[in-house]
Amino acid sequence: MYRNGSDLIAYAFTFMSMQTVKNFSLNLEDKEQVLDFLENEVYVNANHGEIEIKYTQTVNLANRKEKLVGQNNCFLLSESLYGNEAYPIMHNKFYIPQQFSKIKLNVYK
Repeated sequence: MYRNGSDLIAYAFTFMSMQTVKNFSLNLEDKEQVLDFLENEVYVNANHGEIEIKYTQTVNLANRKEKLVGQNNCFLLSESLYGNEAYPIMHNKFYIPQQFSKIKLNVYK
């Protein structure tokens, strides 16, 4: 969750298979290790990625009590990162309200 004060201004979540957890020997109880993997190591280990940008008027928040500012007009960036296997190492979804959006992609390896 990305906040400006108490306002929720963007939302992201990650899917990762148990096979990924096993392949990278992740200890899901070690918060620092998991966070480092999600923010850094997965990008080092990925051979390629796919990013799809869509426009959506539906945001499914994990906590239904939360309200995303501008949630009826969001860009959805769907990112899949792959290693050598056919299935993704990790899949991310980023919901960014249109009013806060400026999308610029720079991709390096």
